Amino acid sequence: MITFIIPSLNRPTLERSINSLVSQTNPNWECIVVYDGVDGISFNDDRIKTIKIDKLGGFDESLRHCFEDFLLNLKLTVSGYSNYYSPDSVAYHLESASRDIKTTNNEMIQDYNNILVPYIKNNFEKLKKFVLIN
Repeated sequence: MITFIIPSLNRPTLERSINSLVSQTNPNWECIVVYDGVDGISFNDDRIKTIKIDKLGGFDESLRHCFEDFLLNLKLTVSGYSNYYSPDSVAYHLESASRDIKTTNNEMIQDYNNILVPYIKNNFEKLKKFVLIN
């Protein structure tokens, strides 16, 4: 079984992405779409599950560099969704249109320390079974 997770906020290509999955020749997949619930989009396939972003508190727009997908993954885990690691998997990131290329590494480190670290600390009891501590 292959699981695709598609985070989407008002993304015009969401329907195209779903249609591409549905047309695949290998039927052994599932898809979790974490989106804003844009009207007019429906998925008529039992392999496609949806989670509205507002249920998870949305994307954190204060992140300046990246980490939105990582924080969303943490929010999914804290909300009780399963999270699996597959060492043989390969992930392809096909879009980076929202990234501000002017953001510096220092700002990225600040976002990590000021947003991600506190979130992990505040939710550590729910996250600790997924964290490898040496």
